[in-house]
Amino acid sequence: MTKSRLVQVDSRLIEELQEREQQLAEARRLARVGSWEWDVAENRVSWSDELYRIFGLDRHEFDPTYESLIATVHPDDRPMLEGALARPLATHEEFVLRHRVVRPDGSVRFVEGRRAAVVDASGVVVRLYGTLQDLTDITLAEDGAQEAAAAFQLVLMVALGIGDAASIDDQLRFALGEVCRQFSWPVGHAWRTDRCGTAPLVSSGIWHGDEAEQVARLHGITEVTLLRSGTGLAKRTLETKRPEWAFEARDDWRSEASLAQDDTGYPAALAVPVVLEHEVVAVLEFFSKDPITPNGLLDAAMRSVASLLARTVERSRTAQRGAVAEAQLAYERLHDPLTGLANRALFVEQTERALVRGRRRDWSTAVLAIDIDGFHRFNDEFGHDVGDEVLVAVAHRLEASLRQHDAIVRPDGTATRLGADEFLLLCEEVPDAAAAAAIAARTLDAIAAPIAAGGGVLSVAASAGIAVAHGDTENEPESPILDAKAALRHAKERGGARHEFFNVELYDKAASPRALDDALHDALERGEFRLAYQPRVSLSTNRIDGVEALLRWDHPQRGLVSPAEFIPAAEASGLIVEIGAWVLREACRQGATWQRAFPRTSPLSVAINVSARQFRAGLVDTVRTAIADSGIDPAGVFLEVTETTVMDDVESAITVLGELKKLGLAVSIDDFGTGHSSLAYLRRLPLDEVKIDKSFVDGLGANPEDTAIVAAVISLAHALDHDVVAEGVETLEQLEKLRSLGCEFAQGYFLARPMAASDLFELLAGDAAGERLPRERSGGAAAAHSGAETVLVADDAADVRQLARMSLTAGGFTVVEAVDGAAALALARRLLPDCVVLDIRMPDMTGIEVCKALRSDPSTAGCTIVMLTSRADATDKAEAFSAGADDYIVKPFAPRDLVSRVRSALRRRQVDIPT
Repeated sequence: MTKSRLVQVDSRLIEELQEREQQLAEARRLARVGSWEWDVAENRVSWSDELYRIFGLDRHEFDPTYESLIATVHPDDRPMLEGALARPLATHEEFVLRHRVVRPDGSVRFVEGRRAAVVDASGVVVRLYGTLQDLTDITLAEDGAQEAAAAFQLVLMVALGIGDAASIDDQLRFALGEVCRQFSWPVGHAWRTDRCGTAPLVSSGIWHGDEAEQVARLHGITEVTLLRSGTGLAKRTLETKRPEWAFEARDDWRSEASLAQDDTGYPAALAVPVVLEHEVVAVLEFFSKDPITPNGLLDAAMRSVASLLARTVERSRTAQRGAVAEAQLAYERLHDPLTGLANRALFVEQTERALVRGRRRDWSTAVLAIDIDGFHRFNDEFGHDVGDEVLVAVAHRLEASLRQHDAIVRPDGTATRLGADEFLLLCEEVPDAAAAAAIAARTLDAIAAPIAAGGGVLSVAASAGIAVAHGDTENEPESPILDAKAALRHAKERGGARHEFFNVELYDKAASPRALDDALHDALERGEFRLAYQPRVSLSTNRIDGVEALLRWDHPQRGLVSPAEFIPAAEASGLIVEIGAWVLREACRQGATWQRAFPRTSPLSVAINVSARQFRAGLVDTVRTAIADSGIDPAGVFLEVTETTVMDDVESAITVLGELKKLGLAVSIDDFGTGHSSLAYLRRLPLDEVKIDKSFVDGLGANPEDTAIVAAVISLAHALDHDVVAEGVETLEQLEKLRSLGCEFAQGYFLARPMAASDLFELLAGDAAGERLPRERSGGAAAAHSGAETVLVADDAADVRQLARMSLTAGGFTVVEAVDGAAALALARRLLPDCVVLDIRMPDMTGIEVCKALRSDPSTAGCTIVMLTSRADATDKAEAFSAGADDYIVKPFAPRDLVSRVRSALRRRQVDIPT
């Protein structure tokens, strides 16, 4: 091979070597691996370019010697590195070591070095060489993962642990311990807000730490410390509502605890707020001897811990508020909201216990029923606010009177307000009747002292009835109460301002009208009143335009009591004012529910009847409150007043109606045509509607005079710009006649019976879906439109049903059959028949049970019920009438007799009287 050829080969080899060196250098750069070599004998060190980059040095300005290499190592790692470098010189072994180097700019890099030795023939190390890889990113990632795992573990442990803690202090103590363990804080401390839940913070005495002496030093400083404005790391946290760091004890925001850091050796501190609804409820403080570098993971973990603690504080506060609310509700269930006295339920409970103690110890118990004489005049003359002031003053005097006499009285349930102006007192261990009389006399004297109310001084008198239950006698708790009320009535009948004892002769008087008054008081207090709702229909669209609220009394023993029986009694006693206020509240509440469920351009209306007593007793305020509390659109509230009520005092009526109209509601005059109104006065009344009484509607089409009256009323109302509503529509003929006369609205059994709110909701849903009234009844459209009355016959004997169907059909009735009681109840609720004929002893569900169920359902409560029985004994008859039957027929019956009795029962059944 020629010389030139050899030169060419050497050149290629050199180029290849250079290229491979460049490739190797690039690979080392990408892998962040530098290399070095140390000639031990010459003490000469050579570094690769990548090694210079790892150390952050300029090769032109740095002389790489062994000493300069050691100088780049982190001071804490130098001893370890020097020892590792010495071992290859002695043992020739290779090794791998991780350590830190510090760059000229102060930054720290994490590296891994690999080293090996070259020895001569005598075994002496002549050269060391090795590599150094930059593992900073990997190390930081590993450290970050470890910190993230620690942070996750911390949050998990705190979340699990604080749930088992019994109190907020225990939760704070547990969280402090976990933070200190996970992040190596030697000392932790918690601040709490004061007992009212507001700043300033108060040192809680909750500490965590293993170094007792230093903790005691900090504890002694903070034990009685309140954070003041401008002092303390915790105070800064309180103001900023975010974690705050202190890196040296001389920071300006040092807390009182921080002042001791110089002595205790804790230069670093961290304060973390626990924030609930923008309010700092606690602060966690941590102290460390070593400098702590803030980082995102630590900050996030501490915020998570604080958030967990905030939620536990919130749950604790919610539970506390719930307990307070529950206690308040329990109190309110058993106490009168106006006077604070016990209510009847609590009084009965206390009376029962007193009677048991009396029997056990053979002592007497006295019950006093007290009523303020002529109380209604305070409300009528001065207004309800003054009346309430009188009631509260009397209540205070009753309690004071009980404390003054020698008989034993209990702290709860001894003085009770039954309602309105009636009170009860319970006295135990009464020696004799004279002692009970003395208690009554002192009590009435106390009440009779002048009362300051309404800016003046009022004279009050009261009456009392006394019932004494002796220890040797078995008594139900209601017995002495009823006896005392009977004695009270006797005292009132004798002129009032006195007391009377109960005696057996008063039992006959206990069934007097006053007994009904007492029952009505009890019904209002026990929630026995119900509302049924009868739709009224627009005659132009056949849509349900509104409803009328009708009062029902669901007596626990008698079932539904006819309004004809109890409304006059409530009017006479004045209790109609309280009952009427309840009706207003309940009707408005229910009306608001329907308005929200079935929104319309013009809101669904609710007509509410107002009595004469209500009209004179703060009606405007009562209505205003009912509307505001319920949220009902006042444009959908129609107040109905009778013609007689308005004409009793026209000037006053004009004023009251004007005030009501300002609330945005409508006013209707009820039963128009039955009173003695003057056209001149009617023109002045701010009315929106006129309701035609049922007595005129009954004769439409059959009686020319009634037809002429209805036509005249409609014409007059239209002339006064009032709409007209016809009540008591029962036939298609009446409905069509009213439509032809221009009547706007109608209601009555032909369209829909009164029903419960839940049933009306379904009817309104159907109306919204396009269904229209009247709906077809079971007897067929022709039967319903002709006005034929429907009779449901229920008997498990087929021959009895057949005879009844043939007889009643011949008598002009539409007949539907049911084979048992359950089927009868279901059919009655769906078809709403005019009359139900029930066998008293049907299997599974008896006629008595069906009768009671029908009477308790507002939708069927008004139907006529006739009972059939094969036994003519007094027990069955009494049971039938007690359940609510209108008549009682013994089988076998004559067809003509059945028809006659059913027709008579239907006619006797009075039409419901609205409130």
